[in-house]
Amino acid sequence: MNDGYDHYLDQTRDTVYCWFNPESGDTLYRTDGAETDLFFHSVGEAERFLKQEAAQDTGKDYTRMCLYEIHVQRVEYAANILMDQSEIDDFQ
Repeated sequence: MNDGYDHYLDQTRDTVYCWFNPESGDTLYRTDGAETDLFFHSVGEAERFLKQEAAQDTGKDYTRMCLYEIHVQRVEYAANILMDQSEIDDFQ
């Protein structure tokens, strides 16, 4: 089962990066058509995107954004939880 973000993870990478403002709760994300993407593969990619956004949107203050490193470890699939729940309901 592919949860849509597995392409960020491989045998050597279990870390993604995201821009977050801890004061306001705002995040900086990319949009491509109907897709919204919060995560970046590398620090360099995240930095390039921030610079690009700041150059395009000069009216917005990006100085309070912080780059966060997120260590990703899959815990379980939602399908398993939903399947377990339906089985419980069947016995009640």
